[in-house]
Amino acid sequence: MQKRLFPGNICIDPVQLNPSFPVSEPSHIVRGTVSADPPHQHDQLEIGYCFSGSGIFTIDQKILSYTSGDAVIINQRESHQAISSIGKVSVWSFVYFNPQKLFSDCSVTGLPAVNTDTFCGPQFYNIFTNQTHPDVCFLINDVIREMRKKNGGYQAIVRLLISLLLIKLMRTVPENNLNKIKTGTAAQKKLLRISPAIRYIADNYSAAFHISGLAALCNLSITHFRKMFRESCNIAPQAYLMRYRIQAAAIMLRETDQRIIDIAFSCGFLSLSSFNRAFAAFFKVAPRKYRKG
Repeated sequence: MQKRLFPGNICIDPVQLNPSFPVSEPSHIVRGTVSADPPHQHDQLEIGYCFSGSGIFTIDQKILSYTSGDAVIINQRESHQAISSIGKVSVWSFVYFNPQKLFSDCSVTGLPAVNTDTFCGPQFYNIFTNQTHPDVCFLINDVIREMRKKNGGYQAIVRLLISLLLIKLMRTVPENNLNKIKTGTAAQKKLLRISPAIRYIADNYSAAFHISGLAALCNLSITHFRKMFRESCNIAPQAYLMRYRIQAAAIMLRETDQRIIDIAFSCGFLSLSSFNRAFAAFFKVAPRKYRKG
């Protein structure tokens, strides 16, 4: 990757691709419980596969949990960062590519025009689980495998795999999604201003802190911070923090054998009763039943 640029508080990672075959080498990323990078964006379409571990992706205003066997798709519009669950280490591989250039010099039968700008926004769920979308997860894992091994004819195979992947992804995009995406400069600037708070929540969601501390990180008054956070994320900062804690707890319920009360405390809840109420309100099921599946 080229040198990073920092407009505001979001890191821009340009990705250098080979013009003759614009698909990157697979990266191998090991993630801990603290995000190594600030919220960042790339200038290419990014796909990734989780080989082990679990945790949370924050993609713009979305809080998305992941576990082993899941895949992620992120386009150039959305800033993102990821952490692993408490006590976990996650292993990911990522590949970047430019769909327009990849298919500009070749003909893939049946490939419709694909607008990857629609692969984002509040209505687009970037995490594809192995349970709900095994086909998408398989294709992304297969692209990574082919790019690693580079056996004979791998470029042709990767083109075919990516063409099939794009068609599958188009089927998951909500109707008229592009019309719902906020692309204005003002909206992007607001997200830039509150990104320090989003990162702080991701790294410290289990700790106790006040809204004034988050506002100070963004160099905003409390009133202005609340207003800007809600306009950017469609949710109040306290509710965003609560959602993050609940998502983190949900992963631990499924991935560990820890007692529910210990999970509640480790995710920042002050009592088991408050955790049970918040969890049931969000998932419409009690933590114990959620754990049983």
